[in-house]
Amino acid sequence: MEMISNETFRLIGPETTYKDFDPGIYRIIINSVARGLIACSLIANEDSETSKTRARKRKRKKSPLPLVGKLRWIPKKVFASLVEQGQIVSIEYKRNSSDAKSLSPKALSIYSRRVQVMGDFLDQIRLHDELEATCSISSLVKQAMNKFSVSKFYVHKNWSLLCRYGLTAPSLSPSLKNCGGRGIPRPCDVNPDGSLIRQKPGRKRKVQSMQKTLGHEFVLQPGITSEWRKMILSLDSKFKNPKPSYPVRCKHILEMGFSDVTEVNGQMVKALWPRGQYPSRAQILHVLKSGTSSMQRIGETTSKRHLESSRRGLTAKGWQGVPGPGHTWAIDSTIGDIYLRSSVNRDWIIGRPIVYLIVDMWSTAIVGGHICLEGPSWKTAKLAIFNAVCDPAILGELWGQDPLESLNPRPMLPAALLCDRGEYLSEKHKETAIKLFPHTSYTPPYRGDLKGLVEVLHRIEKDKMFRFVPGALDTRRDEMDLRKSKPQESALTLNEFWAYLQHSIHEYNLTADRSNRLDASMLADGVDPSPAGLWNWGHSVGIGYRKAIPADEINRSLLQPVRASIQRDGLTHLNCNYTSPKIDLKEFTTIARNRGLIEINAYHYPGSMQSLWIPDNGSDDLIRFTITDTSLSLPTITADEWLDCEAIRAATKSIHEHKHNEISVHTYSKQKSIISESKKSTQKMDKVKNDPIPNISAARRIEIETSNQKAELNEIGIRPKEAVTANVSRPDKELERSYALLMQRLTGRNKGGDE
Repeated sequence: MEMISNETFRLIGPETTYKDFDPGIYRIIINSVARGLIACSLIANEDSETSKTRARKRKRKKSPLPLVGKLRWIPKKVFASLVEQGQIVSIEYKRNSSDAKSLSPKALSIYSRRVQVMGDFLDQIRLHDELEATCSISSLVKQAMNKFSVSKFYVHKNWSLLCRYGLTAPSLSPSLKNCGGRGIPRPCDVNPDGSLIRQKPGRKRKVQSMQKTLGHEFVLQPGITSEWRKMILSLDSKFKNPKPSYPVRCKHILEMGFSDVTEVNGQMVKALWPRGQYPSRAQILHVLKSGTSSMQRIGETTSKRHLESSRRGLTAKGWQGVPGPGHTWAIDSTIGDIYLRSSVNRDWIIGRPIVYLIVDMWSTAIVGGHICLEGPSWKTAKLAIFNAVCDPAILGELWGQDPLESLNPRPMLPAALLCDRGEYLSEKHKETAIKLFPHTSYTPPYRGDLKGLVEVLHRIEKDKMFRFVPGALDTRRDEMDLRKSKPQESALTLNEFWAYLQHSIHEYNLTADRSNRLDASMLADGVDPSPAGLWNWGHSVGIGYRKAIPADEINRSLLQPVRASIQRDGLTHLNCNYTSPKIDLKEFTTIARNRGLIEINAYHYPGSMQSLWIPDNGSDDLIRFTITDTSLSLPTITADEWLDCEAIRAATKSIHEHKHNEISVHTYSKQKSIISESKKSTQKMDKVKNDPIPNISAARRIEIETSNQKAELNEIGIRPKEAVTANVSRPDKELERSYALLMQRLTGRNKGGDE
């Protein structure tokens, strides 16, 4: 042997006369002429390598090679004697390292970094001088750590590669092609005989190991097959950018590709395949996310123009500094991405609603909301707060729906309220805040982390509606050619959209994942990882904020003040009558009947025409009045819709008046012509007739006797025309003479005769 640097040899024999010189493969680091020593490093122990090889055959995954690089100094005389004895044999030990040009971009960046950090170790002169002086590489390791800010393990790992594969730069190239690579599909396909081509990668889950230990049966979720991957990608490709959230995409893929139509209780419904025969949500997410970068996944959720706009990172949590649930609320409004129809006439499209949401900052639960056609303003924001603290039974009665309660205990007014700047600076807000809220503020600029939670919930609800609710549109598509709205497809009324929103809030409060908020005490108490679970737990342990305020004070501060009138027929507002069993309006209606209407202050909830709150005379109590059955408006429609009806009535009044005038003029002209013709006929008869004219009483008796004669003729079976013909044909004409005598008698009586 030449005993030069970087040469490899094998030490043969069970033992040697030199300590710490075990059989195996070694690499010579330097040959120190001044010291008379050879520095070498053991890179492969034959005994341990054989035992590890046998052990690895029983494992599915190959374990990594151990680190090498410990220097062993051997005197040259001992080394030469071992060579003469035939215990040291020169060998060639290297690996097939690829050229730097053939490396992938990721592998090339790793390789360049390693070469840069290990520059002093690759410099043979620098390495020899250091080992000659100190017999150690510790100073070179410290220099590399300080210069390149790397760990000690990183330097020793690369030194191990140099010792194992050679003191040259190609030894530092990463072998990513041998480890499978991140994001490379490894399907678990099945042979025609049913056997697996490849086992499912990864270790078993703890639950499976525990069930196996306890002897319980469990269904093992199979690995992803090539068939599943193709089906998942094919179904997901039907979504165009911007795509919905991953949970929605998972539900669509499972419903379209891994379920069948079955009959349940006489109804055809979609049912998933048996457990273990379809991919889990985690596997679907793995297929959708593998092979795509973070920017590509972000691009799937929005439009190209929105993606290119500036983005700001968040540096805080919205619930930091909030002591507990119910303490701080944030309110925000948006224009709903949906067109609505009127509940009075579904042919009327009334436009897009204003949607308010109120979120508790500590538990992230939605405590209230409101929809209307006017706003945004503090006048309508107050109604959202009223919906949050109102009795659910009364709120359900106002909207005509069953109440949905997900938060226990029921929300009360908070200690602090975050709102928009326009609502904060209004005078009405100042009046309300003095009475109800100890502290109110608006969000400062560039701090979306303080109130961005409400805006995120708005966006989530809009994304859900876009592909599910008829008439919904996606305004997040900023490109004009992608922004499409179809109001004609809308189907929901304001009341029905409120019901849809209530169910969405109910689902969010009970199902939104908040497992990242559970600390050790919450886990010990078994808290449900949802906004409702956090809300309930916070109040149960005593950190929630609650403040009792009389309902009448809340109604005065949050409901809209209006002017109602007492007329002769009762209490009216917007031409609708209201009544209450608690108060008798007879005295007021009597005064109004004799002295005119009486105007009083009232409080109205514009989301429904059902109720009015009137101050009791002589006290601070408010009495609730409900709309009567004889009112023109229905109790379930909103004040805006009723005002639309009033506006349509006023707009069509002239049209209906014109039609009525036409009919009246036409009827009047017909009546005039009838009267004119009758006058002409009467004048002609007066000129021709010379017989005496009976008075009114005599004429009436003639008509009665004539009708009696007709009745007698009908009894004997002779019609009036036949009787006239028979009378005319008789030669003696008795009937004519009888008629003439009758007329003479009547005429004589009319003249005052006794006969």
